[in-house]
Amino acid sequence: MDEIAEKALYAGASVAADALRAEIEALPTEDERSTTRRGVSKAERQDLLDGMGVSKMQKSGNVLHIKTGFDGFGTNTKSDKTKYPKGLPIATLARAIQSGTSFRLANRFSTRATNKAKTKAQEAMGKVVKEEIDKKTKG
Repeated sequence: MDEIAEKALYAGASVAADALRAEIEALPTEDERSTTRRGVSKAERQDLLDGMGVSKMQKSGNVLHIKTGFDGFGTNTKSDKTKYPKGLPIATLARAIQSGTSFRLANRFSTRATNKAKTKAQEAMGKVVKEEIDKKTKG
């Protein structure tokens, strides 16, 4: 039964990741030197796309966990090398865009992606469960 649940969760996570990728690609771009930023630079967008992914399945007791999110360090964005010697953490960049900062207006791209993908992800997971159960009962 765990293998069916894993397949279903990966199908749902794939839908969520596609929605998040689409929202990142739709972020407005602008010059990094503007005083109040509404968008992202091309480098920031590329870092978000490069660092976005789906985690490996984790089991905690009887609960399976899978996440879509950001990992790694920005190679394209400018950052303070003394504070971030490996580059700006991409999760930090995503949070700054999502929540806003003193110089950046909030752009709730992650929330939009989650809201758009929720029903489609549930449908994809249900479809996988139904197909896998049908395979087991017929075969």
